[in-house]
Amino acid sequence: MNLPRQARLHSSFPPLTPTVPQHFSFNDSVPEGTSLETVYKQIAVDNTVVISLTSYPYRSMALNFYRGSILRHNITNYLFFASDKAMYDHFRELGIRVLLLPEWKGTDTDLHFNLICKRRFSMVKKTLELGYNVLLTDSDIIYFHNPLPHLLSETHDIVFQDNGNGEVNGGFIFYRPTEHAKAFMQRCIASEAQDSDDQPIINAVLHGSPGDFARLPRDRWPAGGDYYSRRLYLASGTPPILVHNNWVLGLPAKVQRFREEQLWLADREEEFYAAQAAENEGYVYYSTERYTQATGERAQTTQELETLRQGLRISALLNRTLILPKFWCNRPGHPYCWAGNVLHIAMLETGFFHPAGGFRFEPHALIFNAGLSERGLLDTGGVRFEFDAPRGTADDARADEENREYVNYVDRQAVSQTVHIP
Repeated sequence: MNLPRQARLHSSFPPLTPTVPQHFSFNDSVPEGTSLETVYKQIAVDNTVVISLTSYPYRSMALNFYRGSILRHNITNYLFFASDKAMYDHFRELGIRVLLLPEWKGTDTDLHFNLICKRRFSMVKKTLELGYNVLLTDSDIIYFHNPLPHLLSETHDIVFQDNGNGEVNGGFIFYRPTEHAKAFMQRCIASEAQDSDDQPIINAVLHGSPGDFARLPRDRWPAGGDYYSRRLYLASGTPPILVHNNWVLGLPAKVQRFREEQLWLADREEEFYAAQAAENEGYVYYSTERYTQATGERAQTTQELETLRQGLRISALLNRTLILPKFWCNRPGHPYCWAGNVLHIAMLETGFFHPAGGFRFEPHALIFNAGLSERGLLDTGGVRFEFDAPRGTADDARADEENREYVNYVDRQAVSQTVHIP
């Protein structure tokens, strides 16, 4: 086997790490029983407030938004609405400004989600009735720049984020307290689509509603598809104002995607990665760069997924953690993308076709976020496999038999290696 001592590892996406205070010692908590009107009078800036509704299961995403967007840009006119007491108590303990909405007592989680979405209609309507401009924002968003100066320069009744699929997005909307905006909200609340979340309702009501409505440019205000897949801001040459981490399913996938772009601040990213690096006895990692010119996107994705399957199985046989590779997505100016562009992260979490499960993996960003290098990983017990050609077999048992040759070879060595697998 060829065992070169040097290997090259590309950096991940361009680092866009938010600059945030090192010590989170602010205390904006609101005394219990304070009315919404009183809070708005205390916090409004330029007659404008920023509101976001969240719940305890999504507390980490809300905290990430607070640290990466609110604190980063010193946005003081913000207010979170908690849909449950646990979320309310959690943010109050952290000194984050939050009010509690009436708690949902049912057990239907889908209905709960839809009710949370519709509560946003009521919160926006109440804010407009009190005479304030309001930016309604989801918490799975990171602001690269403060959006308020631009939004306040607009004179439209309502300004929507474009969702990239012909619809407007329900999770980032700027309203002015005009009669048209208030009427629009009232029609959304009165919608008969009671079994739907708020976005289909907003898009249905939008058609035919009187008023001055506008959409934000997709390259500067991208939803998930325009930012992560189409990368419109690269083609236009204009830096985005924000990124909305949608067009991906599930909280774990959103967290993973933010981690890959160094935009995850909920658990002190540098501490998380340093701990991950310290507690692990060794990593397995590999590159797909040798065969990124396959004909056809579907064929390329199939080859990479099959190779990932084998990489995960090798890591399991070695009882090590796999650092996910980058994947070839062949986008103009940005050929590589993260794992979530080609598979659901839930597939990894459930074992990725492995009946016993138990795979351990970390995002590709671990390497540079932990202050590590490939040389450093090798020196501390890491193993790099280089697949000389795309791997693929429908017989996992036979694949494991082949893989054991390489695993046994690694086990016999006193030092870490880069192992070529033909």
